[in-house]
Amino acid sequence: MSDTEVDETLNTDDEVQIEKLQRALTRLTSDEKALVTLFYEEEKPVTEIAYILHLTENNVKVKLHRVRKKLCTLMKEED
Repeated sequence: MSDTEVDETLNTDDEVQIEKLQRALTRLTSDEKALVTLFYEEEKPVTEIAYILHLTENNVKVKLHRVRKKLCTLMKEED
């Protein structure tokens, strides 16, 4: 397998994973989506997210962990 073929395979695999993630994101609740948006898209720190959502910092961390786990589960369901 040439380097070009390996790169194309990796790119295709990445695209498949991105599509799975996008579909999984649509299945989150509005609160979960807000959390993901604030943390990953807007790159807000946990302290700021806690203030915005009226949660403790620890609660934000727990919710982020649970959302990540849920996304993994949703993505695996598609396999």
